[in-house]
Amino acid sequence: MIAYLLSLAYLGFLGYKKTTSASDYLVGGRQMNPFVMALSYGATFISASAIVGFGGVAAAFGMGIQWLCFLNMFIGVVIAFIFFGLRTRRMGARLNVSTFPQLLGRHYRSRGIQVFVAAVIFLGMPLYAAVVMKGGAVFIEQIFQIDFNVSLLIFTLVIAAYVIAGGMKGGMYTEALQAVIMFGCMLFLLFSLYRVLDMGFTEANQALTDIAPLVPEKFKALGHQGWTAMPVTGSPQWYTLVTSLILGVGIGCLAQPQLVVRFMTVESSKQLNRGVFIGCFFLIITVGAIYHAGALSNLFFLKTEGVVATEAVKETVEKTTVKASEVIEEAKDAAADIAKAPVVEEAKETVKKAVKEVAKNIDIKKFAETTIELPGFAVAMSSIEEAIKKDIKDKGIEGKEISVYVNVEQKAAYYTVDGQGSDDYRIDLNTL
Repeated sequence: MIAYLLSLAYLGFLGYKKTTSASDYLVGGRQMNPFVMALSYGATFISASAIVGFGGVAAAFGMGIQWLCFLNMFIGVVIAFIFFGLRTRRMGARLNVSTFPQLLGRHYRSRGIQVFVAAVIFLGMPLYAAVVMKGGAVFIEQIFQIDFNVSLLIFTLVIAAYVIAGGMKGGMYTEALQAVIMFGCMLFLLFSLYRVLDMGFTEANQALTDIAPLVPEKFKALGHQGWTAMPVTGSPQWYTLVTSLILGVGIGCLAQPQLVVRFMTVESSKQLNRGVFIGCFFLIITVGAIYHAGALSNLFFLKTEGVVATEAVKETVEKTTVKASEVIEEAKDAAADIAKAPVVEEAKETVKKAVKEVAKNIDIKKFAETTIELPGFAVAMSSIEEAIKKDIKDKGIEGKEISVYVNVEQKAAYYTVDGQGSDDYRIDLNTL
């Protein structure tokens, strides 16, 4: 880890030393090496969501997710470089622009378009960046067993150091290094998995086919036919896999401005074409390996835990929940013992007397309103109560006592009526 951080520092410093103009800082002086550009493009393209998130998707859906690997390569590299990249590079050089908003603004000769696109990126990119930053911070937190806020601060400072100081050159140099590391790690993961399974390529894939009867019933009901077969055509799982994941993510990669701007960093169209093979080779190994390993993880968990991947995770979550409940109960017992201590009883009496004394001198009529602050907005408790009453009336629910539970992360309010609840007893706070 120290060697990695030192390497980032050196590459960031190298980018800083080679940056002498605004063009250097924003588009690498339009003279970046095509090999570095392609690796930088791939590392930017493939983030924690692809490696961790879609690895988990592969464990659940199976090898069908490999069609996304094909689209990542064909659309994300071949189509993007040849059909979009060549024109983007030529237009960028002709219009002498350094950013994506500038490119569109000058091409359409519209200041309004430039400002609008810049505003969309300014508002939308932090959301994407926040997810990536959190993923990295959680990784550091778990590996080094340090506080999340501390790990996030360290992660932010390291990235800010080489991005702010080195500009595009510093960023692309470090991304190229990250791409090489990702490439090596994915190969290591795949071959290590085959070694642990003690199987060859054909043998492992045949074994994965043979365990199709072990697909959980809840997945079978959705159209799952095994980890080496596509879901039943037209089934809910087929639509999720094909339309949302394969097509949605596979085609959506063309709309990422942080990728488009890299086409403007090379000197010629010939150099851009050289990056196609490098980008394709990088993606087919990194993404293909993690999707493949994700599906094969079912054999790993079957060998080590006796169940398939999704069930192993389910059992882990249940064990964690039980353990958490035990810890909570122990904490409650400890708190009860502390509360009964003589010193605490004396303190409680003292506090009661003090509160009564203060209350005599304060004229409180009523609470005007209770407002709950949520990320990005605030909502009044009275609004939540009115919405719940309306929802209860619309659903025809009978009862007397209503309890409200506000989930800040989901930005939703759940309620029970006479102790009875349901997933439908929910109010989306964004609508209030």
